[in-house]
Amino acid sequence: MSVSSARESEKRSCWGRPLGSRALWGHHDHAIARINRIANSIRIQEPGPEVVPKLHDLPEECVREILLRISDHRDLDAASSAWTVMASVCNEQRIWRELVNFHFTQQQTDAALAKNNEVVDEKDFDWKKLFHQLRKMYGLREDAQFAETLSLCRHCKCLFWRSLGHPCIADQCPEYRERLKEAGGPLPPHPVPPAAFLKFFSL
Repeated sequence: MSVSSARESEKRSCWGRPLGSRALWGHHDHAIARINRIANSIRIQEPGPEVVPKLHDLPEECVREILLRISDHRDLDAASSAWTVMASVCNEQRIWRELVNFHFTQQQTDAALAKNNEVVDEKDFDWKKLFHQLRKMYGLREDAQFAETLSLCRHCKCLFWRSLGHPCIADQCPEYRERLKEAGGPLPPHPVPPAAFLKFFSL
C-alpha cells in the first residue's frame, strides 16, 4: 500500500481515530501532501531532435562499455527490451561473467560450479545461468548496487558522503583526539545503506 492510499483510507475511516499524537499525525499528513505536490509537478522532458548524439547513435563498443558498468541484472533485462543492439550485447557471456565477478567471490563461484559438477569452458559456458544460481544461493552485494552510500561518524554522529568527508570533532579538537588515541584510535565510519537511511523517516 502506498503512503498516499494509506492517507486517503485514514481520512475515509468512519470510526476510531489515529493512534498517537494528533499534532504529529497532522504534521505527517501535511508532509505527505507536500511530497505529492512536488512529485506531481515534476515533468521529465525528452531531448529534442536537435540534441545529438543519442544513445542509438553510439557505436556498439560504447554501448557495451555502458552495460559492463551496470551492477543490477534487472537493468540489463530492461535494457534488452529497449533496443535490439542492447539485447544483442546483453546476451554476450562477457556481460554476465563480469556481473558474476562483481557480486560474488571466487570461492562462491567455485562452490556453485562444484555443486553442478561443471568446468568453465570460456567458449560455451552459460554465465547468465550461473549468475542467477549464485544470486539465489548467496544474494547480491547491497553495497555494490549504489555508486556511493552514506556514512555515519561514530564520534560526532554526522551523516555524510564519504567522498566529501565532514568536519569531525576528532579532527578539530586536540583533547578529543588524545582521548581517542588512549582508547585505541578513531573508529571507522558506519556505512548507512539506502534501506537503513529511509527508516530514519518512517512514519
